[in-house]
Amino acid sequence: MSFLGRLNEHSFTDDPWADDDLKREPSGVLLRKLIHSLERSYVIAVKGDWGSGKTTFLRRLAADLEKHSTPVVFVDAWRSDYSDDPLVPFAIEIDARVEEKRRKRTDHSLPDLVPSLAESAVKLSIPLVTLAAAVAATPASAAAIGAATFVSKFGGMLLKRQKERAAALTTFHEGLSNARAFLTDQGRNRKPKQLVIIIDELDRCRPNYAISVLERIKHYFDVPNIVFLIATDGGNLPAAVQTVYGTGTEGHRYLRKFFDFEYELPAPNPKDFSNILLQQFEVLHYFKFTLDDAERIRDSATYEDSYLQELSQNFGAVNAVECIDALAEIARLSPSLSLRDQAQIFNSINCYLRTTPPDLCYSPQVLTFAEATRFLDSSMYPLVKRGSFGTLQNLAEKLGMPLVNAPMTTADIKVFNQVSGPGVDIKNNLSHIIRSGDRSQAPVLSAQRMRARLSITAGYVHPAKWLKDALWLTGSFQQTLGDVINEAELNGLTSEDLKNLNR
Repeated sequence: MSFLGRLNEHSFTDDPWADDDLKREPSGVLLRKLIHSLERSYVIAVKGDWGSGKTTFLRRLAADLEKHSTPVVFVDAWRSDYSDDPLVPFAIEIDARVEEKRRKRTDHSLPDLVPSLAESAVKLSIPLVTLAAAVAATPASAAAIGAATFVSKFGGMLLKRQKERAAALTTFHEGLSNARAFLTDQGRNRKPKQLVIIIDELDRCRPNYAISVLERIKHYFDVPNIVFLIATDGGNLPAAVQTVYGTGTEGHRYLRKFFDFEYELPAPNPKDFSNILLQQFEVLHYFKFTLDDAERIRDSATYEDSYLQELSQNFGAVNAVECIDALAEIARLSPSLSLRDQAQIFNSINCYLRTTPPDLCYSPQVLTFAEATRFLDSSMYPLVKRGSFGTLQNLAEKLGMPLVNAPMTTADIKVFNQVSGPGVDIKNNLSHIIRSGDRSQAPVLSAQRMRARLSITAGYVHPAKWLKDALWLTGSFQQTLGDVINEAELNGLTSEDLKNLNR
């Protein structure tokens, strides 16, 4: 899955860092060097906000490690969340990796490894308390055979099971060491090499299961040169700790006993992230344009004639580019706007762009800023939903929105505010703004963009009514789709998908 999409459909084996839009190769090289320097068992947390690209980064890193002769077992923890104990599915993943390599070997004289890890894991995953619980459920058994005999028999059962588990743990450790040696081509007299196990999607798991994963790693995988990389957003796991052990438990402190290192994945540049959103929401495909076309649209925005030509060729693409550029500018100016917030904003806008005639989107910049108000200042959002451009302008000035040479400026809102009053002749007012000129040129450019749009639109809607209708629509989609968004699946939605979701 790419970091906001279907990573399993992509292969990074030829060049792990090809098309590395988020420029993560330096981070990958750094972690690879760290891993190759380790000898004992280590657990590394790869931390990053939701949507920061952890999944794609880890897939690329896995390919990079494999390219440097370091085998990787990639585990999607969420897929085994149904299991009572993560030890068994994790052991199965390692067994599968061993079997995959065994089938490719031509040396059939290689002796079998000790019994599979899964066999040992099954024995280890059966808790001793199961016996006690079974007996407690039928207390008559103690009276039937006599108290002394009962204690003796039950104690013997516990002792037998404890010995079986101890033997299974020894076998498991031996199997893990042999699996590491086999996968790393370690000869008898060679220094052990690292086997890397990457665990993704742990944040999405049930709290009990997520904490169980960490505890199993600590108790059962303490074998030299076994290195774990665990993706986490830094928030869900501490919350899971409190869910399991109570709100009085300090989640971050509790987790420190599981992680040897924590690596903070650098946040992506807003523009890089916005281009990823265009691709992952399949906006490029839907409106039939490319990132090169997007650059041409951006270049045309300062010249009314060429801009008008772009509009006439693909109105939907121009709308999408202006919305995503405005979002990137807003994110650059508002560090508090998380990647999840940005994705949710664009999710709503994406739905609007797909379901509304493109010539009715009078100002993509203003629409994007209005939609972002939900996250920037929720107290102002109700006023904006009623079509208050003055409120938007005040918020833009409060945020220090630039006046010139930016995808989103206060001039976009100010000009829209000037031409949106009752009974206003929009086209004449825009012409007046263009003729009057401005030292910064920002109002002129904004007015030119709007006039170019109006020159090819079939109808007219009062701007305040347009904004109210647009935000009602995006708000409706946001409520419906909010739970759909997650790091594993931020797929582009087709028009048919939207119809189905809103039936």
